[in-house]
Amino acid sequence: MPGSTLEQVTRLADELPVEDQSSLVKHLANRLSETQEPTPSRDAFNAKDLYGIWYVASQLGAFSEHAITEYASHAQQHLKWFTTLQNNLLGWLENASPLEWLQLETQDPSGQLKKLHFEKTLTKLI
Repeated sequence: MPGSTLEQVTRLADELPVEDQSSLVKHLANRLSETQEPTPSRDAFNAKDLYGIWYVASQLGAFSEHAITEYASHAQQHLKWFTTLQNNLLGWLENASPLEWLQLETQDPSGQLKKLHFEKTLTKLI
């Protein structure tokens, strides 16, 4: 199949009916909650993880809006998971070096991921 994996996933997600998008978001949230909780630090994420969070939360139009709504619901239902994620994201934002920001920004081939846009997107989540 032509295109990157991310482009393929985006294309498939856009074609899903809203009910299936909801199921996909719930599945992804459940998979995240099954992972072992890392200690709150910037080491809990790598550039690909952070890029994926930013991309899903900001670059998929209506799917992004739906994902944020489902994420908020999941966060209320799983407070411990949300608190850990929130602490990890805040820790990364507060402690990221210029090199780490550069590594994050270079994940986006379109060049839209910049520090300010990333921070604004994350404030919707934390």
